Amino acid sequence: MRALFVGLAVICLALGLLFGALNAAPLSLELYVTRFDVSAGVALLAFALAGALLGGLVVLLAVAWPLRRELARVRRRLQTAEGAAAP
Repeated sequence: MRALFVGLAVICLALGLLFGALNAAPLSLELYVTRFDVSAGVALLAFALAGALLGGLVVLLAVAWPLRRELARVRRRLQTAEGAAAP
């Protein structure tokens, strides 16, 4: 299984490098206080990574944490019910 993950990581890295190499056109990103001169491939990959990280954070905050709280509440209620039922 570990070899599969390493192989998948190497394939993704190779595809990212190929994507960056094929999109080598210069691109100027002007923010309010600074300016970046990067290639289009690097900018696209950076924005895709930032979007994936932000999406994961939203899922964590909106879904995973509320489910964990609910699970903890149900476990406490179950332990209380089992403790009350024991002689």
